[in-house]
Amino acid sequence: MNDAVRAVLDAFHTSACSYVKPGAMHRLSLSPMLDHYILAGHAMLPVIEKAYRRGEEVARGERGMPEAGLGSLILDAARMIYAWTGRPAPSLDAATGVLIIAAAAGHTYSSGKHVSLGEVRASAMRLVQASLPKDFADFYEALRVSGEHRAIDILEDKGLRPSRAGVEGLTLLDAFEALGEKHPAYSALSPRTGLFTHTADLIRSRYEEKRSLNDAVVYAYASLIRDGLPADLRGMLEEAGGKGYMSTRDGGRILLKLDREMLKRGISLDKYVPILTMVLAALMLEGLRP
Repeated sequence: MNDAVRAVLDAFHTSACSYVKPGAMHRLSLSPMLDHYILAGHAMLPVIEKAYRRGEEVARGERGMPEAGLGSLILDAARMIYAWTGRPAPSLDAATGVLIIAAAAGHTYSSGKHVSLGEVRASAMRLVQASLPKDFADFYEALRVSGEHRAIDILEDKGLRPSRAGVEGLTLLDAFEALGEKHPAYSALSPRTGLFTHTADLIRSRYEEKRSLNDAVVYAYASLIRDGLPADLRGMLEEAGGKGYMSTRDGGRILLKLDREMLKRGISLDKYVPILTMVLAALMLEGLRP
């Protein structure tokens, strides 16, 4: 459990501060989101411990997988972040992701399996698929507590409401898949996409090549945002890649220039950082270190 807590702390810090991530928070940016994002990770640590224990209880047969209570954990985290920081969670998708990874880590370890990224992902997906209508309702309430009104609108537009959860058998998976297009981190929590594994593979392979976790995170981030950029900005990103991203001074200079241009245009891509956070938590449980 201590490893899970440390992994979450390191994941929040590394994913948020890694630089230069054009259009998103990083340690050289002036974004007020940076500190709030990291502090939110600290604020929810008691719930991380609770999630890990839930995973252990499922593995030991003390509760069934559908009774893991992921929804109530997410709601607890949203409330705890608000109580500790005085502000809503800056990214409920990041909180949701690391909670599920922590529960999956507890389940994997107590099942006697090696805590690898593949095993943790498998347990995480099983937990999501096994969730209950109550989990959907609790998650919906967590969105409300976090002020995620646009996410609530997306669910409402698709007819996904707490009042219908029991009748229609709605689960967390239904919510995540409905939100995935606008909030890509939720897509990484669906077993029907390869986003989680793809991002992890990018970070792992780049780290093995360059031996810089900062550069590896930026490399993965660049892959996540590339297709959605306007053509001229995509060209700058590809130029930075040709220069080696953050593994070279020239690559870093181009990324910083791109970041400033995106700031000037009002382009924010903070929504991709939670993917990095949850993937890094799993990789660090596997043994990756800054």
